[in-house]
Amino acid sequence: MKFIRISALWCSSCILTLPIWEEIKKEYPTFLFEELDYDMDETQVEKYQIGKIIPVIIILNEKNIEIGRIVGEKTKKEMVEYIEQLRSSI
Repeated sequence: MKFIRISALWCSSCILTLPIWEEIKKEYPTFLFEELDYDMDETQVEKYQIGKIIPVIIILNEKNIEIGRIVGEKTKKEMVEYIEQLRSSI
């Protein structure tokens, strides 16, 4: 699986969830992780049609097809439960 986190420097929710994101990256070392900035990577971000709520984590399968997304400020528990739910369904 591949995770693409879209965030911005001005986003307080993005800043608050960054430590959780770093923990998740350590707990899932076999997954691929990418980070995009909402403003600086505008062309890449546009293709995901994320809207105005960030952070957004796009989850892709091995064929680079989106299988899920986490939108907004979530707890680590909520994120891990969602990731595990996706893992079990593929």
